[in-house]
Amino acid sequence: MTGCGKNNKEAIKNAVDSYFTAMQAGDVQALSAACEEGYSDEMGLVDFEKTLDESFGGDEMGEVFQTEAKDFFKNVVGKVIKEYTLVSAEEKDGEAYAVVNIKQLDFDSIDFSTASEEFALLGQTYALEHMDELLEVMQNEGEAAMQQKLTDALAPQLFDKMEEIVAAAPYVDTTLKVTVVDHGDKWLISGVYEQ
Repeated sequence: MTGCGKNNKEAIKNAVDSYFTAMQAGDVQALSAACEEGYSDEMGLVDFEKTLDESFGGDEMGEVFQTEAKDFFKNVVGKVIKEYTLVSAEEKDGEAYAVVNIKQLDFDSIDFSTASEEFALLGQTYALEHMDELLEVMQNEGEAAMQQKLTDALAPQLFDKMEEIVAAAPYVDTTLKVTVVDHGDKWLISGVYEQ
Protein backbone atom coordinates (compact mmCIF):
# COMPACT_ATOMS: atom_id res chain seq x y z
CA MET A 1 0.00 0.00 0.00
CA THR A 2 2.83 2.40 0.88
CA GLY A 3 4.62 1.61 -2.39
CA CYS A 4 1.43 2.32 -4.33
CA GLY A 5 1.08 5.70 -2.63
CA LYS A 6 4.68 6.57 -3.45
CA ASN A 7 4.13 5.65 -7.12
CA ASN A 8 1.04 7.84 -7.20
CA LYS A 9 3.03 10.73 -5.73
CA GLU A 10 5.57 10.36 -8.55
CA ALA A 11 2.74 10.17 -11.10
CA ILE A 12 1.20 13.35 -9.66
CA LYS A 13 4.58 15.14 -9.81
CA ASN A 14 5.10 13.97 -13.40
CA ALA A 15 1.64 15.19 -14.45
CA VAL A 16 2.26 18.61 -12.90
CA ASP A 17 5.74 18.82 -14.47
CA SER A 18 4.29 17.89 -17.88
CA TYR A 19 1.71 20.67 -17.54
CA PHE A 20 4.14 23.44 -16.59
CA THR A 21 6.88 22.25 -18.96
CA ALA A 22 4.41 22.31 -21.88
CA MET A 23 3.28 25.78 -20.83
CA GLN A 24 6.81 27.18 -20.64
CA ALA A 25 7.55 25.70 -24.09
CA GLY A 26 4.41 27.33 -25.53
CA ASP A 27 3.34 23.85 -26.65
CA VAL A 28 -0.44 24.26 -26.75
CA GLN A 29 -1.03 20.67 -27.91
CA ALA A 30 1.06 19.14 -25.12
CA LEU A 31 -0.60 21.49 -22.62
CA SER A 32 -4.03 20.36 -23.77
CA ALA A 33 -2.93 16.69 -23.63
CA ALA A 34 -1.83 17.17 -20.00
CA CYS A 35 -5.34 18.29 -18.94
CA GLU A 36 -8.80 16.82 -18.67
CA GLU A 37 -11.31 18.27 -21.12
CA GLY A 38 -12.97 21.31 -19.53
CA TYR A 39 -10.46 21.54 -16.68
CA SER A 40 -10.74 24.48 -14.26
CA ASP A 41 -8.13 27.21 -14.54
CA GLU A 42 -7.89 30.12 -12.12
CA MET A 43 -4.60 31.27 -13.65
CA GLY A 44 -6.57 32.97 -16.40
CA LEU A 45 -5.15 31.13 -19.40
CA VAL A 46 -8.48 29.59 -20.46
CA ASP A 47 -10.25 32.97 -20.07
CA PHE A 48 -7.44 34.66 -22.00
CA GLU A 49 -7.88 32.19 -24.86
CA LYS A 50 -11.67 32.76 -24.84
CA THR A 51 -11.13 36.53 -24.97
CA LEU A 52 -8.80 36.09 -27.93
CA ASP A 53 -11.30 33.83 -29.69
CA GLU A 54 -14.11 36.32 -29.13
CA SER A 55 -11.98 39.27 -30.24
CA PHE A 56 -10.01 37.71 -33.06
CA GLY A 57 -11.65 34.38 -33.78
CA GLY A 58 -13.66 33.46 -36.78
CA ASP A 59 -12.49 32.29 -40.15
CA GLU A 60 -13.89 35.46 -41.73
CA MET A 61 -10.65 37.25 -40.78
CA GLY A 62 -8.71 35.04 -43.16
CA GLU A 63 -5.85 32.57 -43.04
CA VAL A 64 -3.02 35.07 -42.42
CA PHE A 65 -4.87 36.59 -39.47
CA GLN A 66 -5.70 33.18 -37.99
CA THR A 67 -2.07 32.03 -38.31
CA GLU A 68 -0.84 35.21 -36.60
CA ALA A 69 -3.45 34.79 -33.82
CA LYS A 70 -2.40 31.17 -33.18
CA ASP A 71 1.29 32.12 -33.12
CA PHE A 72 0.51 34.96 -30.74
CA PHE A 73 -1.39 32.66 -28.35
CA LYS A 74 1.44 30.11 -28.46
CA ASN A 75 3.97 32.84 -27.63
CA VAL A 76 1.81 34.12 -24.77
CA VAL A 77 1.44 30.59 -23.37
CA GLY A 78 5.23 30.33 -23.34
CA LYS A 79 5.46 33.52 -21.27
CA VAL A 80 2.73 32.76 -18.70
CA ILE A 81 5.03 31.05 -16.19
CA LYS A 82 8.47 32.50 -15.68
CA GLU A 83 9.37 29.86 -13.08
CA TYR A 84 7.69 27.26 -10.91
CA THR A 85 8.61 25.20 -7.86
CA LEU A 86 6.77 22.04 -6.91
CA VAL A 87 6.30 22.34 -3.14
CA SER A 88 4.43 19.09 -2.47
CA ALA A 89 2.41 16.30 -4.08
CA GLU A 90 -0.01 14.09 -2.20
CA GLU A 91 -3.24 12.13 -2.07
CA LYS A 92 -5.63 12.98 0.71
CA ASP A 93 -9.31 12.12 1.22
CA GLY A 94 -9.50 10.64 -2.26
CA GLU A 95 -8.06 13.75 -3.92
CA ALA A 96 -4.68 13.93 -5.63
CA TYR A 97 -3.06 17.34 -5.81
CA ALA A 98 0.15 19.30 -5.82
CA VAL A 99 1.05 22.67 -4.36
CA VAL A 100 3.16 24.80 -6.68
CA ASN A 101 4.76 28.23 -6.24
CA ILE A 102 4.91 30.17 -9.50
CA LYS A 103 5.98 33.49 -10.93
CA GLN A 104 3.05 34.16 -13.27
CA LEU A 105 2.25 36.77 -15.88
CA ASP A 106 -0.25 39.27 -14.45
CA PHE A 107 -3.13 39.00 -16.92
CA ASP A 108 -5.07 41.72 -15.07
CA SER A 109 -2.42 44.27 -16.08
CA ILE A 110 -2.72 43.49 -19.81
CA ASP A 111 -4.86 45.95 -21.75
CA PHE A 112 -5.14 45.56 -25.50
CA SER A 113 -7.31 48.64 -26.05
CA THR A 114 -4.26 50.64 -27.20
CA ALA A 115 -3.50 47.88 -29.73
CA SER A 116 -7.03 48.18 -31.14
CA GLU A 117 -6.65 51.95 -31.47
CA GLU A 118 -3.25 51.57 -33.13
CA PHE A 119 -4.66 48.90 -35.45
CA ALA A 120 -7.36 51.32 -36.65
CA LEU A 121 -4.70 54.00 -37.22
CA LEU A 122 -2.44 51.53 -39.05
CA GLY A 123 -5.40 50.59 -41.25
CA GLN A 124 -6.02 54.20 -42.23
CA THR A 125 -2.33 54.81 -42.94
CA TYR A 126 -1.97 51.62 -44.97
CA ALA A 127 -5.13 52.38 -46.96
CA LEU A 128 -3.84 55.86 -47.86
CA GLU A 129 -0.39 54.57 -48.83
CA HIS A 130 -1.77 51.68 -50.92
CA MET A 131 -4.95 53.27 -52.23
CA ASP A 132 -4.30 52.55 -55.91
CA GLU A 133 -3.47 48.92 -55.21
CA LEU A 134 -6.53 48.46 -52.98
CA LEU A 135 -8.85 50.15 -55.48
CA GLU A 136 -7.58 47.85 -58.21
CA VAL A 137 -8.28 44.78 -56.06
CA MET A 138 -11.77 46.12 -55.31
CA GLN A 139 -12.53 46.75 -58.98
CA ASN A 140 -11.25 43.35 -60.11
CA GLU A 141 -12.22 41.12 -57.18
CA GLY A 142 -14.74 43.04 -55.08
CA GLU A 143 -14.86 44.80 -51.73
CA ALA A 144 -14.44 41.61 -49.67
CA ALA A 145 -11.15 40.85 -51.45
CA MET A 146 -9.94 44.38 -50.80
CA GLN A 147 -10.81 44.10 -47.09
CA GLN A 148 -9.00 40.75 -46.94
CA LYS A 149 -5.87 42.24 -48.51
CA LEU A 150 -5.95 45.01 -45.91
CA THR A 151 -6.43 42.53 -43.04
CA ASP A 152 -3.61 40.27 -44.33
CA ALA A 153 -1.23 43.23 -44.49
CA LEU A 154 -2.08 44.53 -41.01
CA ALA A 155 -2.37 41.30 -39.00
CA PRO A 156 1.39 40.81 -38.40
CA GLN A 157 1.73 44.40 -37.16
CA LEU A 158 -1.27 44.08 -34.84
CA PHE A 159 0.00 40.91 -33.19
CA ASP A 160 3.54 42.29 -32.93
CA LYS A 161 2.09 45.23 -31.00
CA MET A 162 0.09 42.88 -28.77
CA GLU A 163 3.23 40.85 -28.05
CA GLU A 164 4.98 44.07 -26.99
CA ILE A 165 2.11 44.72 -24.54
CA VAL A 166 2.39 41.20 -23.10
CA ALA A 167 6.19 41.49 -22.86
CA ALA A 168 5.82 44.67 -20.79
CA ALA A 169 3.40 43.04 -18.30
CA PRO A 170 4.75 42.32 -14.81
CA TYR A 171 4.99 38.93 -13.12
CA VAL A 172 3.37 38.14 -9.77
CA ASP A 173 4.17 35.45 -7.20
CA THR A 174 1.31 33.01 -6.70
CA THR A 175 0.75 29.68 -4.98
CA LEU A 176 -1.42 27.19 -6.82
CA LYS A 177 -3.18 24.00 -5.89
CA VAL A 178 -3.14 21.72 -8.93
CA THR A 179 -5.63 18.84 -8.80
CA VAL A 180 -4.78 15.67 -10.68
CA VAL A 181 -6.95 12.70 -11.69
CA ASP A 182 -5.93 9.14 -12.54
CA HIS A 183 -7.17 8.14 -16.01
CA GLY A 184 -5.75 4.62 -15.90
CA ASP A 185 -2.89 4.98 -18.35
CA LYS A 186 -2.00 8.51 -17.24
CA TRP A 187 -2.72 11.22 -14.72
CA LEU A 188 -4.27 14.47 -15.99
CA ILE A 189 -4.69 17.97 -14.57
CA SER A 190 -8.32 18.56 -13.57
CA GLY A 191 -7.94 22.00 -12.04
CA VAL A 192 -5.55 24.83 -11.24
CA TYR A 193 -6.61 27.00 -8.30
CA GLU A 194 -5.04 29.97 -6.56
CA GLN A 195 -4.34 29.31 -2.87
